[in-house]
Amino acid sequence: LFFIFILLYIAIGAILRLAGHDAKKLLVNLILAALLINFSLVITKVIIDASNILALEFYAKISGENKSVTQTLMNGLHLTSIYNKEALKTRDAPDPEKAGFANIILGTLGGSALILVTAFVFLAATFLFIARTIVLWFLMILSPLAFGAMILPQTKKHADRWWQELTCQCLLAPAFMFMIYLVVMIINSSDFNSAFSKIGLSTTDNFAAAFTSGVESSLGVILNFVLLIGLMIG
Repeated sequence: LFFIFILLYIAIGAILRLAGHDAKKLLVNLILAALLINFSLVITKVIIDASNILALEFYAKISGENKSVTQTLMNGLHLTSIYNKEALKTRDAPDPEKAGFANIILGTLGGSALILVTAFVFLAATFLFIARTIVLWFLMILSPLAFGAMILPQTKKHADRWWQELTCQCLLAPAFMFMIYLVVMIINSSDFNSAFSKIGLSTTDNFAAAFTSGVESSLGVILNFVLLIGLMIG
């Protein structure tokens, strides 16, 4: 019935020779839409699956060795060891039990900031991915209407909006995983780890030591983590 009414509209417009009414073009659009509308759900699913496969490729590269994304980040950022009292050793107070109060506060605040930012990023991503799933469901349900709306100039704007939303939601997963992959690559790079070695820390040392090794010596490490925070929020 939908196509019959459109066909009548095209015929009446051709008879009355309405301004801007291109009967041949509309007829071609009608035939194409009539063919594609039967496969609208399949086409939509193929596009969604392609984006998911791309996201999974990045996820596989991030995880590696059967590790989760969060575990990879936590190990690379040394966040879990931020409260290790051994990191609070300083030249003035080699005994962790006698470490200065300022060192304890600085190490705790610095580590807490990193943990909170990382938690915020993944919490925000959780809601984004839940919303993405729901929106994709609606886009699949409305896919026949979107393909049908491509026929007439008056309804084409709704079809364009549907395609734009589908593109945005499909790109969300691979774009997010790519940014996390980029952060992991930076963490594992030799240049990033060299900042630790400059202040006498190994790559397995925890981040508290960077905060408690003095401003000048630990500035490079802290700046590296500030850049990582910016990338993760971005």
